Amino acid sequence: MFDRIVGRIGSGWTVRAIGFMLLGLQLIALVTLRSRLNHKPTSINIMDFLRPFKETPYLFNAIGCFFTMWGILIPFNYIVLSGESAGISSGLAVYLIPILNGASVFGRIFPPWAGDYLGRFNLAILFTLFGFVLVLGMWIPSSLSSSPSPTIVFAVLYGLPLGCFAAILPALVGQITADVRTIGVRLGTTFFVTAWAGLTGQPIAGALVSRGVGLEEDLQYVYLKVFCGVTIGIGAVFLAAAR
Repeated sequence: MFDRIVGRIGSGWTVRAIGFMLLGLQLIALVTLRSRLNHKPTSINIMDFLRPFKETPYLFNAIGCFFTMWGILIPFNYIVLSGESAGISSGLAVYLIPILNGASVFGRIFPPWAGDYLGRFNLAILFTLFGFVLVLGMWIPSSLSSSPSPTIVFAVLYGLPLGCFAAILPALVGQITADVRTIGVRLGTTFFVTAWAGLTGQPIAGALVSRGVGLEEDLQYVYLKVFCGVTIGIGAVFLAAAR
């Protein structure tokens, strides 16, 4: 959508148009969805949000989710630019995002489903490590290839860990929550922590691209990719500790 209309209405109104579209879709959910439980208003106590960090599994899980989120979204935002710098035509590079997004559907469905039988943390760790290997073992070398095939294959495969992490994160918090009545606070706190990773990860990635300007064009994004892979790997280590 962005690529289709940015040339006609400018980047500002393109972003606004996407925002209004998302707002309309959210309004449908707000009007049509109802909770199956009866909720009682409670007072807000800041300690309710801090108390979970005293639990080692929760603390390690929050740290692991932070590091994973710090890096896992970077390919989603930079794979097109990285592909173009490696020689992929602009007409083909713009389809890397739809390919990545489409593949993530399978990551959002099958790993969380399998987690009920094989262990949610086991699947989260496995696919996070898979993302770590893909970034360092495939995305970095793909810049040196004269063919777009390695980058396309990376986009297809990387959709699996990307989709898995997005879908399985709430289940991880639920598994280490003894009292289901506190799941909202604990999940909201985890999302608050990971939100800072999502907020800062992209500017850091952009700064790392600037740092690689002096390198050859096909290696300009190597620092960004190393940061991406390393943070995902650290996230996997903390998720394993939380398990």
